[in-house]
Amino acid sequence: MKQLRPILLLMATLISVAVQAQKFFVYSVSGGAQVVTTQGPRDIKPWDVLTASATVRIPADCTLRIIDEQESRQYVVRAEGEYSLANMRQKQGNIAVLLQPDQLKFIRDQRDNAKKVGEQNGKATVVVKPKDDKAQKSESLMDKYRSEFEGFKKATEEEFDQFRKAINEEYAEFSKQCWKNFKSEPPKQQPVIEDVKPVVLPVPKKDEGKKLPTRPITIEEFITPVVPEPQPLPIQPIPEDDRTKTSETVDFHFLGTKLTVRFDKDDKISLASLNPADIAEAWKKLSGKEFNNALADCLHYRQDMKLGDWAYLQLLSTAAEACMGKGNEATLFMAYMYCQTGYQMRLAVTPGQLHMLYACRHIIYGKSYFTLAGEQYYPLTGSAREMSICNLPYPAERALSLILTENMNINLAASPERTFQSKAYQNVRATTAVNRNLIDFYDGYPSSEIGGNVLTRWATYANTPLSPVVQQQFYPALKAQLQGLSPYEAVSRLLNLVQTSLVYEYDDKVWGHDRAFFPEESLFYPYADCEDRSSLFTRLVRDLVGLKTVLVYYPGHLAAAVEFPEEVSGDYLTVNGRRFTICDPTYINAPVGRTMPSMDNSAAKAILLP
Repeated sequence: MKQLRPILLLMATLISVAVQAQKFFVYSVSGGAQVVTTQGPRDIKPWDVLTASATVRIPADCTLRIIDEQESRQYVVRAEGEYSLANMRQKQGNIAVLLQPDQLKFIRDQRDNAKKVGEQNGKATVVVKPKDDKAQKSESLMDKYRSEFEGFKKATEEEFDQFRKAINEEYAEFSKQCWKNFKSEPPKQQPVIEDVKPVVLPVPKKDEGKKLPTRPITIEEFITPVVPEPQPLPIQPIPEDDRTKTSETVDFHFLGTKLTVRFDKDDKISLASLNPADIAEAWKKLSGKEFNNALADCLHYRQDMKLGDWAYLQLLSTAAEACMGKGNEATLFMAYMYCQTGYQMRLAVTPGQLHMLYACRHIIYGKSYFTLAGEQYYPLTGSAREMSICNLPYPAERALSLILTENMNINLAASPERTFQSKAYQNVRATTAVNRNLIDFYDGYPSSEIGGNVLTRWATYANTPLSPVVQQQFYPALKAQLQGLSPYEAVSRLLNLVQTSLVYEYDDKVWGHDRAFFPEESLFYPYADCEDRSSLFTRLVRDLVGLKTVLVYYPGHLAAAVEFPEEVSGDYLTVNGRRFTICDPTYINAPVGRTMPSMDNSAAKAILLP
């Protein structure tokens, strides 16, 4: 094995060098894309050559098309931001398209001819004189290339549209034979956790925690952060329909934000019945160009508003009803748009009603599901014991994820402000409002676990960022109060802030069932239990102090632990060779390093947070 290591390292190095040396040439650019060089950023121009290691700066509403001759691929780079071309495939909004040999040859000919014209024009002397025949021919040649390019672009978009249409027509035909009755599985219930009553200590003396005995515990069972995958994309770009009548629009509201999609209500579909043949014919009609603009607009909103998969599904449902009205036609339109975006779904029928089932990477609590080819599908609406389901896969489909990684761009509906103050550190005090639109969205968010591990449930909540309004109102005051403090001192103040400024109450008493909060919700609702406090505390420590944290699970209780850069006294856990000191937001007034009585650290399980 030792002899293999140098070879493996050499292979890894060679692969890395090969990737970085990969070259692209620029086919077209609009919107001011730039490449970042050691001399500063410069504008990208058609036919420039870029390597995979090049860092590009893509502003909003910019489109950069680059060609990889070796792989015969065109990359449409639209994702806003600054990043290396080596990482462009991971950015949401970027698309890769396989080029046919004749398409690649056409593009190469354009490039080579443009270079020849450029070389000829570069030899001209700087003298103002009437254009000679040669100059006129050069301009005429450039006009010809522009015209050819526009023609090729239009033809390519037409090919994309025809390719998608052919796939959908084939899908519709096969779907007629793929309907079968399935019985649902009973819902998986949320694990019942017996709440542990909080313990209150007297207000600690200054630096009391530094005198605690050190008690190390090695944690063998822990979960690592789940790495989110890029969102699904269409199998081909969605060519927009430029017909005059598609300037008609439909307005609707989503999460307090007014949105508009291009849609002509004369194009509404009508389902004659819910038999397989009629559903297939309606699907074929939806694959026509007249529905492309509404689909393209929804895709744009997903990227521009930074919608996660669940939010995007709700957007499509709202948009479909605005276009088609409530009913089976809206369900089919929503399912079509969801499917065309790359998501995994199945159509289902109960007497008189069409349903869409969505595949989910998570196990959702309290919701019946259908197992199809080993995967779980959940009805977006309804919970019938039995459904007739079309179990036909669509190319390159992917299941929905419930992981939230970034803030959505939605309108602000500010709640009344609340002030949070630490009892032990009176100067640690901050006031904030929250976004009611976001709270409403969280209220209906599915509670779930990943891979059958209940510990992943709390990671989903704790890893969700706080909204811009909180970061703009709450964070600056806290940052100012923590400035100049050591990491231990800063964490001590945040710990006491969460311990003493939130009122504890059991979920059963408030909600009638266990209900975990996203960090934002603990700043809105009047009560918060142990899991809510721990999610909020770990979020604050990561954002304001920049330290790594874990959630610590005991039977009936959830606490936290922090990885300090210096050694601090008190109870700590060794997780994967790293030292995390216990911080319990429900052990009121307890200092860093103090474990709540009756909690056994040797039986604890750790949830690593990114």
